[in-house]
Amino acid sequence: MFTTLAHKQRCLAKAQAIVNNAQGIAAKVLAAPAQIPVNLRNQQGVITAALEQDLSALHQIKDVAQKAELKKTQLIPKWQATIDEYLESGAKHLFEPLVRFVIWLLDSDQIDKAIAYADRAIAQQMPMPSGFSRSLAAFVVETIHDWAQRQFKAGHSAEPYLSDVILRVESKAWLVIEPIILNKLYKLVGLFARQDGELQKAEYFFKKCIEVNPEKHGVKTLLAQVQEKLNPTA
Repeated sequence: MFTTLAHKQRCLAKAQAIVNNAQGIAAKVLAAPAQIPVNLRNQQGVITAALEQDLSALHQIKDVAQKAELKKTQLIPKWQATIDEYLESGAKHLFEPLVRFVIWLLDSDQIDKAIAYADRAIAQQMPMPSGFSRSLAAFVVETIHDWAQRQFKAGHSAEPYLSDVILRVESKAWLVIEPIILNKLYKLVGLFARQDGELQKAEYFFKKCIEVNPEKHGVKTLLAQVQEKLNPTA
């Protein structure tokens, strides 16, 4: 019994140490907002150093939920003015903080703001930072799909954001060429449509799945079920 109690106490102490470490890192990030200049002119070195410091702080936190909280409550407010000034300046050069800002918004489920800032970053053809294998457009679409899928499984709506993404993908404003990502997106839109009784819409998007991913679309049965309801006497 004493061994079990001692082990439990050690585990609790370790868990508390992890929390304290995360809180300490968050405090350091919040304590130095003045590192990020509002005036961007001739300040690229300072901005780069500030971003590297914040990314290093994030890297030290292993818990995904704690990272998301840090991004939502501290990093996003800290960088907001700098990002907005860059966009309002009309500049069009490589600016990693803008891409990181979009990623942080997505990671903290601020989907509406993420779409708005992604529009600007994608229009400027901003590349993803080192370590990411997908384009920014593909990353944003897949991440919002994953968020929308969680809403679907929980019985919640993903609107208007899922429709916003479809509009951008279909119009090629966000150019996504990866069959698997498009397949997942179209299938989810079809599932939502079927659930809402919009059978023609569901049929359209299930057919889109087959169009973009002929070999591994995974919607054969779903499409047949929808078509049977649309044409019960066929």
